Amino acid sequence: MSLRFAPPRAELLQPATISPASLQPASSASIVPSRHDVASRSSRTLALVATLGACRSFQSKLRRCAAPALKRVVKEDTKTKTAKTHLWGVVIRAPIWKGRWWQFWKPVLIRMGLRTYSVQQFAEKLEEALPELLTREKAQRAAGELVETALIGDIGKAVVLGDARDKAERCRQRLQATLPDLEVLVEPMP
Repeated sequence: MSLRFAPPRAELLQPATISPASLQPASSASIVPSRHDVASRSSRTLALVATLGACRSFQSKLRRCAAPALKRVVKEDTKTKTAKTHLWGVVIRAPIWKGRWWQFWKPVLIRMGLRTYSVQQFAEKLEEALPELLTREKAQRAAGELVETALIGDIGKAVVLGDARDKAERCRQRLQATLPDLEVLVEPMP
């Protein structure tokens, strides 16, 4: 991958400057027309017009070249970088059942297999599966996160616990043994 960068603004070429003396009208001493004066005035005028035209086109080129210098893009090759993470999360996934839009008073239920649980009942099930690791508050938070993500998509996803990989794997096995209809995964956490 190769990138082409514009040079910094200090290195860009500056347009030619026009001296004020070349823009002043002819003095009263040179009013008497002579063949030499007419030729020099017309050549001076042509040179001025050419210089102004060249400056304008150069200034537009200058602006075009200066724009990339302000917008520098840094691209990195992410394929060679390896993610070193020591934190792994126990992730649960489950669909929810919600009533129709006019049935807003009905509670949202979490489905596990053929059974449906309310958010509080599901939190109690999580707490029973991992009593020493999950408090009631953490289980409620995980069940609420599951419902929130399921309202956006079809299936909800929530992180129950984040710890070392071996401990997360043991928690996954315990959850899978206690709640066989629940999909439990172990994923690296960012």
